Amino acid sequence: MTMRQTRACQALSGRLVDYIKGELSLSGCRSLESHLRDCAICAGFERDLRREIEACRAHGGPTMPATTRRRAQQRVKEIIAGALRRH
Repeated sequence: MTMRQTRACQALSGRLVDYIKGELSLSGCRSLESHLRDCAICAGFERDLRREIEACRAHGGPTMPATTRRRAQQRVKEIIAGALRRH
């Protein structure tokens, strides 16, 4: 495993949420999983993000309108990509 971020990290970072939600194609999953096996930074980030998403789901609460949810998901992807670029 590497401890250095690469361009692949940045390219895959925006797909982590879709991966966790099970919304990636089979080839997309394979590509991302291969990268996660080789990259300690992204593997840790994926693990932490998965825990946060599961905690939010467990908490429950009101659902948000679909348009708001899509905007929030896009913003999360942007934040993830920015965080990975800084590492």
